Amino acid sequence: PLVYRRDNATGYDLIVHLVRIPPTEKWDVDWVDEPKPLADLQLTADVGKPRLASALACRPYQFEEPQQTVEQTLTPDVRTGKVTVAVPPFRYYTMLILRLKQ
Repeated sequence: PLVYRRDNATGYDLIVHLVRIPPTEKWDVDWVDEPKPLADLQLTADVGKPRLASALACRPYQFEEPQQTVEQTLTPDVRTGKVTVAVPPFRYYTMLILRLKQ
């Protein structure tokens, strides 16, 4: 359920949700430490024949940021039907969107 395809007018979006494993088994309201951002990750997807139109990463804002979705355009590496993107650092959750044209 964390990876799915959504059709659009020119092809489809491949949507990947990345969710970190919580540091504690149960939610602890007294735990106030923010985790360090998870960094240096890459995602490779075998998309076959469709052409990559764009790649985006979206994540919720951090406490120190304005209250808005943080969106970042990614620079993909496309080779023989495989798309590789560097995942921007995130603390809890990020969503990657690969927009593909048929």
